[in-house]
Amino acid sequence: MKWTSEEIDEYVPVDYAPLQDLYREKGLPASDPEERATYLVQQVLCLTHSDRDVLIRQTSGKSKASTLNLLEEMVRASHQDKINRETADIILPL
Repeated sequence: MKWTSEEIDEYVPVDYAPLQDLYREKGLPASDPEERATYLVQQVLCLTHSDRDVLIRQTSGKSKASTLNLLEEMVRASHQDKINRETADIILPL
């Protein structure tokens, strides 16, 4: 379902530099939040149908912009988790 101009105006991207860099690299401007959401669901988060059902239930009654922000927060959390796991494996000299 296409976003209305009001819904697009409501969207404020999550402030996370790696995500903004990814959007720029993939040519996904803030003026096209629908494409951003599609890209995050299909290419970054790789959500299953069950994951999508949970997401729909969690965001029921909320705006499309808040749903996209939740997706962006999921990306940030998963990216930070990956960074934490990688740095946990680094042996620091004493």
